[in-house]
Amino acid sequence: MIVFCLASLFLIFKVDNEYPEAEKVKTDSKGRIRLVLIGGGYTLLPAFTYGFLEASLNANLPIFTVRNDIGLTQTSTLITTFIVASIIVQLPLGRLADHFGKKRILQIVLTLGTLVFAVANLAVDHYAWLLVLFALAGAGLGSTYSLGLAHMTEVLPRSLLPTGNMLYSISFSVGSISGPMIGAFWIALPKEVYFLMYTLILGILAVSLFTAKAKPIDA
Repeated sequence: MIVFCLASLFLIFKVDNEYPEAEKVKTDSKGRIRLVLIGGGYTLLPAFTYGFLEASLNANLPIFTVRNDIGLTQTSTLITTFIVASIIVQLPLGRLADHFGKKRILQIVLTLGTLVFAVANLAVDHYAWLLVLFALAGAGLGSTYSLGLAHMTEVLPRSLLPTGNMLYSISFSVGSISGPMIGAFWIALPKEVYFLMYTLILGILAVSLFTAKAKPIDA
């Protein structure tokens, strides 16, 4: 980890600083936050969803699987499969997003994720099917954070991007904190509805992206 951190630090030193454009309308920090939420507040939702998904799977899934006679090795394989699949499709999804639009690809992958976790409710007793579904979920949802951030840069003017990045990180953190807390209550429910939590969260986000529209702002 030290080697990777030093390598990243060395590369960052080679990147020139870039500053946002001057604001046409001078506003304070509260005003910039309000403009971000008005102009593209929905673009913060993918960060929340990814944080919720990542943290709740890592914190609660092992408890859920052990309670339902799935071994720790199998559980580790499920989580690893999700992560590896998400890494493999990062570049292809990014290229597709550049070609077809970030919002459209986000809509597609979130709809796919909703369907995958809905099916997982039916396959909870079949490990092989869960493994396939987790690979599909990782492939579809692993780029949610980066795609949402890229879409936000399309929606907001350059002068608001620093504030937007800050709010995006906060949204991710709120999702990471709330995911394990909500999941802790959810695992007490029957196993047939455990994955319904992810289905609901992803479904709400997918609907939000299909219906939301960016509002032009002058900043």
